[in-house]
Amino acid sequence: MSGSASRLFVYPDTNVLIQGLPLQDLPWSELGRGEIEVVICGPVIRELDRLKNKPGRVGKVARAMSVTVRELMAAPDRSDVLRADEPVVRRRLSRDAAGGVAVRPGLDLSHDDQAIINQALARLEAGDDVILLTDDTFAAMTAEDFSLPVRMLPAHWLKPPEGDETAKEVSRLQSENARLKATQPVPKLRFVDEHEVPIDRLEVVMKRYPPVADHEIERLMKRVLAAAPMADLSLAAAAARDPDYLEPATGPSFIASAMREVMKDQMQPVTKADIDAYVKAYRGWTTAVQAKLTGFGDEGNRRRDCSRAKLLAVNAGSCPAEDMLVEIEASGAFQVSGYPKDDEESDAHPRPSLSLSLLEPPAPPRSKHRMAEFLKNFGGREMPVIRPFRSIGDVSNRRKDDAFYWREGKRSPVDTLSLECRVWRHAREEKPFRFRIWGNDAEDISGLVTARVSAGNLLKPAEVRLPVRIRFQDGDSLRLVEQLVEMFERQRGVTHG
Repeated sequence: MSGSASRLFVYPDTNVLIQGLPLQDLPWSELGRGEIEVVICGPVIRELDRLKNKPGRVGKVARAMSVTVRELMAAPDRSDVLRADEPVVRRRLSRDAAGGVAVRPGLDLSHDDQAIINQALARLEAGDDVILLTDDTFAAMTAEDFSLPVRMLPAHWLKPPEGDETAKEVSRLQSENARLKATQPVPKLRFVDEHEVPIDRLEVVMKRYPPVADHEIERLMKRVLAAAPMADLSLAAAAARDPDYLEPATGPSFIASAMREVMKDQMQPVTKADIDAYVKAYRGWTTAVQAKLTGFGDEGNRRRDCSRAKLLAVNAGSCPAEDMLVEIEASGAFQVSGYPKDDEESDAHPRPSLSLSLLEPPAPPRSKHRMAEFLKNFGGREMPVIRPFRSIGDVSNRRKDDAFYWREGKRSPVDTLSLECRVWRHAREEKPFRFRIWGNDAEDISGLVTARVSAGNLLKPAEVRLPVRIRFQDGDSLRLVEQLVEMFERQRGVTHG
Protein backbone atom coordinates (compact mmCIF):
# COMPACT_ATOMS: atom_id res chain seq x y z
CA MET A 1 0.00 0.00 0.00
CA SER A 2 1.38 3.45 -0.94
CA GLY A 3 2.30 6.24 1.46
CA SER A 4 -1.05 7.91 0.88
CA ALA A 5 -2.90 4.96 2.43
CA SER A 6 -2.98 6.67 5.85
CA ARG A 7 -5.18 9.30 4.31
CA LEU A 8 -8.85 8.45 3.79
CA PHE A 9 -10.40 9.47 0.50
CA VAL A 10 -14.16 9.98 0.81
CA TYR A 11 -16.28 10.03 -2.36
CA PRO A 12 -19.70 11.50 -1.52
CA ASP A 13 -22.52 11.07 -4.00
CA THR A 14 -24.94 13.88 -4.84
CA ASN A 15 -27.45 12.73 -2.20
CA VAL A 16 -24.89 13.41 0.53
CA LEU A 17 -24.42 17.00 -0.64
CA ILE A 18 -28.17 17.63 -0.97
CA GLN A 19 -29.60 15.80 2.06
CA GLY A 20 -26.63 15.80 4.43
CA LEU A 21 -25.40 18.56 6.69
CA PRO A 22 -22.89 20.98 5.13
CA LEU A 23 -19.55 19.22 4.68
CA GLN A 24 -17.82 21.55 7.13
CA ASP A 25 -20.38 20.63 9.82
CA LEU A 26 -20.19 16.83 9.54
CA PRO A 27 -18.64 14.94 12.50
CA TRP A 28 -15.65 13.64 10.54
CA SER A 29 -13.94 12.47 13.69
CA GLU A 30 -16.35 9.51 13.73
CA LEU A 31 -14.40 8.04 10.80
CA GLY A 32 -11.36 7.59 13.07
CA ARG A 33 -8.76 9.07 10.70
CA GLY A 34 -6.31 11.91 11.22
CA GLU A 35 -6.54 13.18 7.63
CA ILE A 36 -9.51 13.06 5.28
CA GLU A 37 -9.86 14.24 1.70
CA VAL A 38 -13.38 14.71 0.38
CA VAL A 39 -13.38 14.29 -3.40
CA ILE A 40 -16.06 16.05 -5.47
CA CYS A 41 -15.85 14.15 -8.74
CA GLY A 42 -17.11 14.96 -12.24
CA PRO A 43 -20.37 12.94 -12.17
CA VAL A 44 -21.44 14.78 -8.99
CA ILE A 45 -20.68 18.17 -10.57
CA ARG A 46 -22.74 17.29 -13.67
CA GLU A 47 -25.68 16.19 -11.54
CA LEU A 48 -25.52 19.39 -9.45
CA ASP A 49 -25.78 21.42 -12.66
CA ARG A 50 -28.95 19.55 -13.59
CA LEU A 51 -30.51 20.15 -10.18
CA LYS A 52 -29.94 23.92 -9.94
CA ASN A 53 -33.40 24.77 -11.30
CA LYS A 54 -35.30 22.41 -9.00
CA PRO A 55 -37.66 23.98 -6.43
CA GLY A 56 -37.17 23.91 -2.69
CA ARG A 57 -34.16 22.61 -0.82
CA VAL A 58 -32.75 20.57 -3.73
CA GLY A 59 -32.39 23.56 -6.06
CA LYS A 60 -31.18 25.84 -3.28
CA VAL A 61 -28.38 23.46 -2.20
CA ALA A 62 -27.42 22.65 -5.82
CA ARG A 63 -27.03 26.34 -6.62
CA ALA A 64 -24.93 26.93 -3.51
CA MET A 65 -22.70 23.93 -4.31
CA SER A 66 -22.25 25.12 -7.90
CA VAL A 67 -20.92 28.42 -6.54
CA THR A 68 -18.50 26.45 -4.33
CA VAL A 69 -17.34 24.38 -7.31
CA ARG A 70 -16.52 27.54 -9.28
CA GLU A 71 -14.54 28.84 -6.30
CA LEU A 72 -12.61 25.57 -6.11
CA MET A 73 -11.91 25.69 -9.83
CA ALA A 74 -10.21 29.07 -9.31
CA ALA A 75 -7.99 27.72 -6.48
CA PRO A 76 -4.39 26.74 -7.46
CA ASP A 77 -4.84 23.06 -6.55
CA ARG A 78 -8.65 23.05 -6.81
CA SER A 79 -9.03 22.44 -3.08
CA ASP A 80 -9.83 24.13 0.20
CA VAL A 81 -9.62 23.20 3.89
CA LEU A 82 -12.88 22.34 5.66
CA ARG A 83 -11.20 21.62 8.99
CA ALA A 84 -7.69 22.48 10.12
CA ASP A 85 -7.42 20.38 13.31
CA GLU A 86 -7.84 16.68 14.08
CA PRO A 87 -8.99 15.37 11.81
CA VAL A 88 -7.70 17.61 9.02
CA VAL A 89 -10.38 17.68 6.33
CA ARG A 90 -9.71 18.94 2.80
CA ARG A 91 -12.16 19.24 -0.09
CA ARG A 92 -10.90 18.71 -3.66
CA LEU A 93 -12.30 18.66 -7.18
CA SER A 94 -11.49 15.62 -9.35
CA ARG A 95 -12.97 15.68 -12.84
CA ASP A 96 -12.15 12.04 -13.89
CA ALA A 97 -9.61 10.00 -11.96
CA ALA A 98 -10.33 6.91 -14.14
CA GLY A 99 -9.70 8.68 -17.44
CA GLY A 100 -13.16 7.76 -18.76
CA VAL A 101 -12.42 4.01 -18.73
CA ALA A 102 -14.39 1.45 -16.72
CA VAL A 103 -12.14 0.05 -14.01
CA ARG A 104 -14.23 -3.10 -13.57
CA PRO A 105 -16.21 -5.03 -16.17
CA GLY A 106 -19.96 -4.41 -15.95
CA LEU A 107 -19.82 -0.77 -14.83
CA ASP A 108 -22.12 1.52 -16.83
CA LEU A 109 -20.44 4.94 -16.85
CA SER A 110 -23.55 6.59 -18.29
CA HIS A 111 -25.19 6.05 -14.92
CA ASP A 112 -24.11 8.75 -12.45
CA ASP A 113 -23.89 6.47 -9.39
CA GLN A 114 -21.79 3.91 -11.25
CA ALA A 115 -19.59 6.65 -12.72
CA ILE A 116 -18.87 7.86 -9.14
CA ILE A 117 -18.14 4.27 -8.09
CA ASN A 118 -15.76 3.90 -11.05
CA GLN A 119 -13.71 6.93 -9.98
CA ALA A 120 -13.54 5.69 -6.40
CA LEU A 121 -12.44 2.26 -7.64
CA ALA A 122 -9.65 3.92 -9.71
CA ARG A 123 -8.34 5.53 -6.51
CA LEU A 124 -8.67 2.17 -4.72
CA GLU A 125 -6.73 0.40 -7.49
CA ALA A 126 -3.94 2.98 -6.98
CA GLY A 127 -3.56 1.73 -3.41
CA ASP A 128 -5.39 4.49 -1.57
CA ASP A 129 -7.82 4.01 1.31
CA VAL A 130 -11.22 4.86 -0.15
CA ILE A 131 -14.89 4.77 0.87
CA LEU A 132 -18.09 5.71 -0.91
CA LEU A 133 -20.31 7.93 1.27
CA THR A 134 -23.93 7.66 0.20
CA ASP A 135 -27.53 7.81 1.40
CA ASP A 136 -28.72 5.72 -1.56
CA THR A 137 -29.23 2.05 -0.67
CA PHE A 138 -29.12 0.88 -4.31
CA ALA A 139 -25.84 2.79 -4.90
CA ALA A 140 -24.40 1.17 -1.74
CA MET A 141 -25.37 -2.32 -2.97
CA THR A 142 -23.78 -1.63 -6.41
CA ALA A 143 -20.53 -0.46 -4.77
CA GLU A 144 -20.36 -3.59 -2.63
CA ASP A 145 -20.88 -5.72 -5.77
CA PHE A 146 -17.65 -4.20 -7.12
CA SER A 147 -15.81 -4.57 -3.76
CA LEU A 148 -15.77 -0.82 -3.00
CA PRO A 149 -15.96 0.02 0.75
CA VAL A 150 -19.18 1.87 1.58
CA ARG A 151 -20.38 3.99 4.50
CA MET A 152 -24.08 4.78 4.63
CA LEU A 153 -24.82 8.31 5.75
CA PRO A 154 -25.80 8.11 9.46
CA ALA A 155 -29.14 9.66 10.44
CA HIS A 156 -27.49 12.36 12.55
CA TRP A 157 -25.44 13.43 9.51
CA LEU A 158 -28.66 14.34 7.67
CA LYS A 159 -30.41 17.70 7.53
CA PRO A 160 -33.77 17.90 9.36
CA PRO A 161 -36.64 16.68 7.17
CA GLU A 162 -37.95 19.31 4.82
CA GLY A 163 -41.56 20.26 5.57
CA ASP A 164 -44.29 19.48 3.06
CA GLU A 165 -46.30 22.19 1.34
CA THR A 166 -48.86 22.28 4.16
CA ALA A 167 -46.17 22.71 6.78
CA LYS A 168 -44.55 25.42 4.68
CA GLU A 169 -47.87 27.25 4.37
CA VAL A 170 -48.44 26.98 8.12
CA SER A 171 -44.97 28.35 8.73
CA ARG A 172 -45.62 31.19 6.30
CA LEU A 173 -48.91 32.05 7.96
CA GLN A 174 -47.32 31.97 11.39
CA SER A 175 -44.66 34.36 10.20
CA GLU A 176 -47.31 36.61 8.69
CA ASN A 177 -49.32 36.54 11.91
CA ALA A 178 -46.24 37.44 13.90
CA ARG A 179 -45.61 40.35 11.56
CA LEU A 180 -49.18 41.58 11.85
CA LYS A 181 -49.17 41.25 15.63
CA ALA A 182 -46.08 43.41 15.78
CA THR A 183 -48.01 46.19 14.02
CA GLN A 184 -51.38 45.96 15.80
CA PRO A 185 -52.77 47.22 19.10
CA VAL A 186 -52.10 45.10 22.18
CA PRO A 187 -54.86 45.51 24.80
CA LYS A 188 -53.78 44.73 28.36
CA LEU A 189 -56.73 44.22 30.72
CA ARG A 190 -57.08 43.78 34.47
CA PHE A 191 -59.70 44.15 37.18
CA VAL A 192 -59.39 46.25 40.33
CA ASP A 193 -61.87 47.02 43.08
CA GLU A 194 -63.24 50.52 43.64
CA HIS A 195 -60.16 51.32 45.77
CA GLU A 196 -57.76 50.43 42.91
CA VAL A 197 -56.68 47.16 44.55
CA PRO A 198 -56.06 44.41 41.92
CA ILE A 199 -58.55 41.53 42.18
CA ASP A 200 -58.95 38.16 40.48
CA ARG A 201 -62.42 37.59 41.98
CA LEU A 202 -65.18 39.74 43.49
CA GLU A 203 -66.61 38.48 46.78
CA VAL A 204 -68.77 40.81 48.88
CA VAL A 205 -71.46 40.71 51.56
CA MET A 206 -74.43 43.07 51.11
CA LYS A 207 -77.24 44.13 53.44
CA ARG A 208 -80.78 43.06 52.69
CA TYR A 209 -83.57 45.04 54.38
CA PRO A 210 -86.75 43.05 55.04
CA PRO A 211 -90.11 44.87 55.42
CA VAL A 212 -91.24 46.03 58.88
CA ALA A 213 -94.25 44.23 60.38
CA ASP A 214 -97.63 45.99 60.07
CA HIS A 215 -98.24 46.23 63.84
CA GLU A 216 -94.86 47.95 64.25
CA ILE A 217 -95.75 50.44 61.50
CA GLU A 218 -99.04 51.17 63.29
CA ARG A 219 -97.22 51.78 66.58
CA LEU A 220 -94.67 54.10 64.99
CA MET A 221 -97.33 56.08 63.11
CA LYS A 222 -99.05 56.87 66.43
CA ARG A 223 -95.79 58.41 67.65
CA VAL A 224 -95.39 60.45 64.45
CA LEU A 225 -98.96 61.81 64.66
CA ALA A 226 -98.51 62.60 68.33
CA ALA A 227 -95.38 64.63 67.53
CA ALA A 228 -97.08 66.52 64.66
CA PRO A 229 -100.86 66.59 65.22
CA MET A 230 -103.24 68.37 62.89
CA ALA A 231 -103.64 72.07 63.78
CA ASP A 232 -106.84 73.59 65.28
CA LEU A 233 -108.92 74.35 62.21
CA SER A 234 -111.64 76.63 63.56
CA LEU A 235 -111.86 79.99 61.77
CA ALA A 236 -111.39 81.82 65.04
CA ALA A 237 -108.24 79.86 65.86
CA ALA A 238 -106.90 80.45 62.37
CA ALA A 239 -107.52 84.20 62.67
CA ALA A 240 -105.82 84.24 66.08
CA ARG A 241 -102.65 82.98 64.42
CA ASP A 242 -102.23 86.20 62.35
CA PRO A 243 -98.54 87.19 62.29
CA ASP A 244 -97.52 89.99 64.57
CA TYR A 245 -95.67 91.87 61.88
CA LEU A 246 -94.87 94.99 63.86
CA GLU A 247 -94.17 93.62 67.33
CA PRO A 248 -90.81 95.14 68.33
CA ALA A 249 -88.15 93.11 70.11
CA THR A 250 -88.37 95.41 73.16
CA GLY A 251 -92.14 95.00 73.63
CA PRO A 252 -95.35 96.71 72.40
CA SER A 253 -95.45 100.45 71.80
CA PHE A 254 -98.12 103.00 71.05
CA ILE A 255 -96.89 103.53 67.51
CA ALA A 256 -96.80 99.80 66.81
CA SER A 257 -100.30 99.33 68.16
CA ALA A 258 -101.60 102.18 66.05
CA MET A 259 -99.99 100.84 62.92
CA ARG A 260 -101.36 97.37 63.65
CA GLU A 261 -104.86 98.77 63.74
CA VAL A 262 -104.25 100.41 60.37
CA MET A 263 -102.82 97.22 58.88
CA LYS A 264 -105.77 95.05 59.96
CA ASP A 265 -107.75 96.34 57.06
CA GLN A 266 -104.98 95.13 54.74
CA MET A 267 -105.05 91.52 55.99
CA GLN A 268 -106.72 88.77 53.96
CA PRO A 269 -108.40 86.32 56.38
CA VAL A 270 -108.10 82.53 56.23
CA THR A 271 -110.81 81.06 54.06
CA LYS A 272 -112.60 77.74 54.10
CA ALA A 273 -110.73 76.84 50.92
CA ASP A 274 -107.46 77.39 52.80
CA ILE A 275 -108.61 75.08 55.58
CA ASP A 276 -109.79 72.40 53.15
CA ALA A 277 -106.47 72.54 51.32
CA TYR A 278 -104.60 72.11 54.63
CA VAL A 279 -106.73 69.13 55.68
CA LYS A 280 -106.12 67.49 52.32
CA ALA A 281 -102.39 68.17 52.54
CA TYR A 282 -102.17 66.81 56.10
CA ARG A 283 -103.96 63.60 55.17
CA GLY A 284 -101.67 63.24 52.17
CA TRP A 285 -98.70 63.76 54.45
CA THR A 286 -99.81 61.01 56.85
CA THR A 287 -100.30 58.65 53.90
CA ALA A 288 -96.82 59.51 52.59
CA VAL A 289 -95.20 59.00 56.01
CA GLN A 290 -96.86 55.61 56.41
CA ALA A 291 -95.75 54.64 52.91
CA LYS A 292 -92.20 55.72 53.81
CA LEU A 293 -92.16 53.55 56.90
CA THR A 294 -93.84 50.61 55.18
CA GLY A 295 -91.59 50.78 52.15
CA PHE A 296 -88.38 51.34 54.05
CA GLY A 297 -87.09 47.88 53.12
CA ASP A 298 -87.53 48.49 49.38
CA GLU A 299 -86.07 51.99 49.70
CA GLY A 300 -83.10 50.68 51.67
CA ASN A 301 -82.45 47.95 49.14
CA ARG A 302 -82.62 50.49 46.32
CA ARG A 303 -80.21 52.87 48.01
CA ARG A 304 -77.72 50.32 49.31
CA ASP A 305 -74.23 50.19 47.90
CA CYS A 306 -74.07 47.99 44.83
CA SER A 307 -71.02 45.82 44.27
CA ARG A 308 -68.62 47.86 42.18
CA ALA A 309 -65.39 47.20 40.34
CA LYS A 310 -63.31 48.63 37.51
CA LEU A 311 -61.83 47.27 34.32
CA LEU A 312 -58.48 48.91 33.60
CA ALA A 313 -57.37 48.80 29.97
CA VAL A 314 -54.26 50.07 28.21
CA ASN A 315 -53.09 49.79 24.62
CA ALA A 316 -49.54 48.44 24.97
CA GLY A 317 -49.09 47.98 21.22
CA SER A 318 -47.26 50.10 18.67
CA CYS A 319 -50.33 51.59 16.97
CA PRO A 320 -53.84 52.83 17.88
CA ALA A 321 -56.85 50.52 17.96
CA GLU A 322 -59.40 51.44 15.29
CA ASP A 323 -63.18 51.14 15.73
CA MET A 324 -62.74 49.76 19.23
CA LEU A 325 -65.50 48.13 21.28
CA VAL A 326 -65.35 47.49 25.05
CA GLU A 327 -67.85 44.98 26.43
CA ILE A 328 -68.46 43.89 30.02
CA GLU A 329 -70.70 40.84 30.03
CA ALA A 330 -72.60 39.28 32.96
CA SER A 331 -72.97 35.50 33.06
CA GLY A 332 -75.26 34.48 35.92
CA ALA A 333 -78.36 35.69 37.75
CA PHE A 334 -77.29 39.34 37.69
CA GLN A 335 -76.76 42.29 35.36
CA VAL A 336 -74.24 45.11 35.04
CA SER A 337 -74.38 48.83 34.41
CA GLY A 338 -72.16 51.87 34.43
CA TYR A 339 -72.18 54.59 37.09
CA PRO A 340 -74.98 57.20 37.10
CA LYS A 341 -72.66 60.09 36.12
CA ASP A 342 -71.42 58.58 32.87
CA ASP A 343 -68.41 56.49 33.87
CA GLU A 344 -67.00 58.99 36.36
CA GLU A 345 -67.56 59.41 40.09
CA SER A 346 -66.05 61.87 42.51
CA ASP A 347 -66.67 63.38 45.93
CA ALA A 348 -69.03 65.82 44.25
CA HIS A 349 -71.35 62.92 43.40
CA PRO A 350 -71.46 60.65 46.47
CA ARG A 351 -73.43 57.43 46.54
CA PRO A 352 -76.99 57.35 47.86
CA SER A 353 -77.07 56.62 51.57
CA LEU A 354 -79.56 55.32 54.09
CA SER A 355 -79.61 58.68 55.93
CA LEU A 356 -83.33 58.99 55.23
CA SER A 357 -85.72 61.37 56.98
CA LEU A 358 -89.48 61.70 57.28
CA LEU A 359 -91.35 64.34 55.36
CA GLU A 360 -92.21 67.58 57.13
CA PRO A 361 -95.94 68.07 57.85
CA PRO A 362 -97.73 70.85 56.00
CA ALA A 363 -97.98 74.27 57.68
CA PRO A 364 -101.45 75.29 58.91
CA PRO A 365 -103.20 78.09 57.02
CA ARG A 366 -102.50 81.69 58.05
CA SER A 367 -103.93 85.03 57.09
CA LYS A 368 -101.97 86.88 54.41
CA HIS A 369 -101.24 90.54 53.82
CA ARG A 370 -102.93 91.81 50.68
CA MET A 371 -99.76 93.56 49.49
CA ALA A 372 -97.73 90.36 50.00
CA GLU A 373 -100.30 88.39 47.99
CA PHE A 374 -100.16 91.02 45.25
CA LEU A 375 -96.36 90.88 45.12
CA LYS A 376 -96.45 87.11 45.11
CA ASN A 377 -98.84 87.03 42.17
CA PHE A 378 -96.88 89.69 40.34
CA GLY A 379 -93.58 87.97 40.96
CA GLY A 380 -95.03 84.63 39.95
CA ARG A 381 -95.63 85.64 36.37
CA GLU A 382 -93.76 83.51 33.91
CA MET A 383 -91.03 85.30 32.01
CA PRO A 384 -90.24 84.39 28.43
CA VAL A 385 -87.36 81.94 28.04
CA ILE A 386 -84.60 83.23 25.80
CA ARG A 387 -82.47 80.41 24.48
CA PRO A 388 -78.91 81.09 23.32
CA PHE A 389 -78.46 81.18 19.58
CA ARG A 390 -76.36 78.33 18.20
CA SER A 391 -74.65 78.98 14.93
CA ILE A 392 -74.63 76.49 12.11
CA GLY A 393 -70.90 76.08 12.52
CA ASP A 394 -71.09 75.05 16.18
CA VAL A 395 -69.25 71.71 16.50
CA SER A 396 -69.32 71.40 20.31
CA ASN A 397 -71.56 68.32 20.10
CA ARG A 398 -69.45 66.44 17.62
CA ARG A 399 -67.84 63.23 18.84
CA LYS A 400 -64.13 63.11 19.51
CA ASP A 401 -62.26 60.29 17.81
CA ASP A 402 -60.27 59.29 20.89
CA ALA A 403 -63.14 59.45 23.43
CA PHE A 404 -65.33 56.58 24.62
CA TYR A 405 -69.10 56.75 24.16
CA TRP A 406 -71.80 54.52 25.61
CA ARG A 407 -73.76 52.05 23.53
CA GLU A 408 -75.60 50.18 26.29
CA GLY A 409 -75.64 50.05 30.07
CA LYS A 410 -74.81 53.68 30.83
CA ARG A 411 -77.27 53.72 33.74
CA SER A 412 -79.73 50.86 33.33
CA PRO A 413 -78.75 47.25 34.15
CA VAL A 414 -78.10 45.12 31.05
CA ASP A 415 -76.62 41.71 30.30
CA THR A 416 -73.70 43.30 28.44
CA LEU A 417 -72.70 46.93 28.78
CA SER A 418 -70.66 48.37 25.92
CA LEU A 419 -68.72 51.47 24.92
CA GLU A 420 -67.11 52.42 21.63
CA CYS A 421 -64.18 54.54 20.55
CA ARG A 422 -63.11 55.52 17.06
CA VAL A 423 -59.35 55.59 17.78
CA TRP A 424 -57.86 54.20 21.01
CA ARG A 425 -54.43 55.73 21.40
CA HIS A 426 -51.43 53.63 22.39
CA ALA A 427 -48.76 54.36 24.99
CA ARG A 428 -51.28 56.15 27.24
CA GLU A 429 -52.32 55.67 30.87
CA GLU A 430 -54.79 52.94 31.81
CA LYS A 431 -58.38 53.79 31.04
CA PRO A 432 -60.88 52.86 33.81
CA PHE A 433 -64.26 51.38 32.90
CA ARG A 434 -66.38 51.40 36.04
CA PHE A 435 -69.29 49.03 36.46
CA ARG A 436 -71.62 47.80 39.16
CA ILE A 437 -73.62 44.61 39.64
CA TRP A 438 -77.39 44.36 40.02
CA GLY A 439 -79.28 41.27 41.10
CA ASN A 440 -82.27 39.88 42.97
CA ASP A 441 -81.46 39.57 46.67
CA ALA A 442 -83.82 36.62 47.20
CA GLU A 443 -80.73 34.38 47.18
CA ASP A 444 -76.96 34.66 46.90
CA ILE A 445 -75.53 35.60 43.51
CA SER A 446 -72.67 33.85 41.74
CA GLY A 447 -71.43 34.03 38.19
CA LEU A 448 -68.77 35.50 35.94
CA VAL A 449 -67.98 38.92 34.51
CA THR A 450 -66.16 38.79 31.17
CA ALA A 451 -64.49 41.93 29.85
CA ARG A 452 -63.73 41.92 26.15
CA VAL A 453 -61.91 44.41 23.91
CA SER A 454 -62.12 44.12 20.12
CA ALA A 455 -61.04 46.42 17.29
CA GLY A 456 -61.08 46.59 13.53
CA ASN A 457 -57.31 46.11 13.34
CA LEU A 458 -57.06 43.50 16.11
CA LEU A 459 -56.78 39.88 14.96
CA LYS A 460 -58.28 38.39 18.13
CA PRO A 461 -60.28 40.10 20.90
CA ALA A 462 -58.58 40.41 24.29
CA GLU A 463 -60.49 38.98 27.27
CA VAL A 464 -60.21 38.86 31.02
CA ARG A 465 -62.63 37.19 33.45
CA LEU A 466 -63.73 37.93 36.99
CA PRO A 467 -65.62 35.35 39.12
CA VAL A 468 -68.38 37.00 41.17
CA ARG A 469 -70.00 35.90 44.44
CA ILE A 470 -72.37 38.13 46.46
CA ARG A 471 -73.87 36.99 49.76
CA PHE A 472 -76.78 38.78 51.47
CA GLN A 473 -77.37 39.37 55.18
CA ASP A 474 -80.59 40.75 56.68
CA GLY A 475 -80.29 44.21 58.23
CA ASP A 476 -82.32 45.47 61.21
CA SER A 477 -85.04 47.38 59.34
CA LEU A 478 -87.15 47.97 62.48
CA ARG A 479 -84.30 49.66 64.33
CA LEU A 480 -83.55 51.97 61.38
CA VAL A 481 -87.22 52.94 61.04
CA GLU A 482 -87.39 53.69 64.77
CA GLN A 483 -84.36 55.97 64.38
CA LEU A 484 -86.24 57.92 61.72
CA VAL A 485 -89.20 58.42 64.06
CA GLU A 486 -86.93 59.36 67.00
CA MET A 487 -85.18 61.99 64.87
CA PHE A 488 -88.58 63.37 63.77
CA GLU A 489 -89.66 63.61 67.43
CA ARG A 490 -86.44 65.32 68.55
CA GLN A 491 -86.88 67.99 65.89
CA ARG A 492 -90.24 68.81 67.51
CA GLY A 493 -89.01 68.72 71.08
CA VAL A 494 -90.64 65.41 71.95
CA THR A 495 -88.62 63.23 74.30
CA HIS A 496 -89.32 59.92 75.96
CA GLY A 497 -88.30 59.26 79.49
